[in-house]
Parts: sequence; C-alpha cells; structure tokens
Amino acid sequence: KGQTYVTPTVTSKNEAIHLLGFEYRNEFVEMRKSIVPTGDMVLTVVQEDKIQIHYHLNGGTGKEYSYAVQETVPVKPTDPTKENGCGFGGWYLDEQFTEKYTFNYVLTEDTQLYAKWTYYVYFKDVNGTILMYGLADHGYPVSNPGAPTKSGYKFVNWYADMAFTMLYDFNQPINSVGKEVFAKWAEVYKVSYYDQSF
Repeated sequence: KGQTYVTPTVTSKNEAIHLLGFEYRNEFVEMRKSIVPTGDMVLTVVQEDKIQIHYHLNGGTGKEYSYAVQETVPVKPTDPTKENGCGFGGWYLDEQFTEKYTFNYVLTEDTQLYAKWTYYVYFKDVNGTILMYGLADHGYPVSNPGAPTKSGYKFVNWYADMAFTMLYDFNQPINSVGKEVFAKWAEVYKVSYYDQSF
C-alpha cells in the first residue's frame, strides 16, 4: 500500500482473444501502467473477442483462418497458391467476385473472404504450337481472342478438339487449368492467270 505498481503485460494463448488490459476498482487500467494501490491489489483481465476471417481457398493452398483486433485493419495474409496455370486474382467479399477486399479498411464483424483464381487458356495450332493465350477468372468464360494468321491459310474457327468435331463454346465457364482450344485452317490456293493473247 502506498507503493507504485506497474501492471504486467499479459498475452492469450487463444488467438481469437485480444487482451486489452485490467480492471481495478471498477476502472480500466492499461498494461504497463503505473498505479498506486489503495487497498487489496486485485486486477481483473479485460478481454474482447477478435474478428475471425475465414478464407475460402476455392481449391488453392494457403491460410484458412486469421483474426483481427476490433477497430484495426487486418493484416493481409500471404497469397495462396494453386497448380501451374493459375494466377491469384485477390480476395473478395462475395462468391460472385463483385466486391474486392484489399485489406485497407476495418472489418466490423466476422467475415468470409473468397479467393479468385485466373486460368490460362491455350489457343493452339493443330500441331501443338501455342498461337495465343487467354485469361479467364474461375467460373467465367474466356474471351474470344479473334482470328490468328498463318501464311498460306485462312482461319476457319476455334474448336474444342483437335479433330475439329465441335466448335468451342465461348460461354463455357473455366474451372480448371490446362484448357486448350484449337484453330482450324483452310488452305488458300493461289491461282495464276497467264495472258496468251500475244
């Protein structure tokens, strides 16, 4: 009694809990704060639940949960990864990927975040040569890249198979890596005319 006491620093083993400080005689006292006890020294820990962030990886590999202290901006986790041919397109607040979250403002409640993936689509010649690339978001179709060029040939259309039995449907959603689309060509014949009137 009468001596100055410095409150300790305490931590929780539960990552979902944030320890704020102490309550002493119905008043809040921060950690590492000097106080002069006026009676029995009884400190009660004051805590609050952290905000939980659930990461829906959509087939990727990475962190599935994290916690943020209330009224603070969450720390952005390391980007998740997926198999070759995929690129990470960011975290979104909805499964339709209409609202992106870039860890630049405070979350006020437990939050679900959804990983958006971008896939490479390979537009190939029938011999396997890659003519061009396309990019498609997970669950969305790839855009038609237009007509390629090839000396001595006229481009016919894009096909889903090398046998050219089915036209490629550009409304088809892309949900996996390695999608290949094949160009069909028609050979252009050069016709020469000779004037034999002389």
